[in-house]
Amino acid sequence: MHQSKSTMLTSEQREQFIRDGYVAVSGLIPTDVVETTREAILWAVNLSLTDPATWPAGAVGVLDKVIEPTKPCRTAAMEDAPSELIGDIQWHGQCISSIMENQGKSPYLEGFIAVLTFPRPGEKRFGAENHQAGILPSSN
Repeated sequence: MHQSKSTMLTSEQREQFIRDGYVAVSGLIPTDVVETTREAILWAVNLSLTDPATWPAGAVGVLDKVIEPTKPCRTAAMEDAPSELIGDIQWHGQCISSIMENQGKSPYLEGFIAVLTFPRPGEKRFGAENHQAGILPSSN
């Protein structure tokens, strides 16, 4: 069983999670890992951060192409922070995808499910799109 090694969240962050149902926690993934992963994902799906013509209109989930590049993002800190909030009930090192399961594949993924969204004109807001609505066809 995975045990959290230290307390990384503040009491204010725990209170926000209880009050709002979410909390943003910085520093769980090293910046170089984030940058490398972002570039690998963009390359895999043929998108460019600097060319809006390549940006899709809605959320894009591309499971088969981007699971592998997200594996380094599963840092110890990334695993420990949720455990502080909900206890040790998650699958450490994995996420579970009902989408993969619905495709007849194993729902247990070692990386993350990447959902890509891009800025659009208008009011800035948290993208509340359901990631399942943006799934592209499997490359397999």
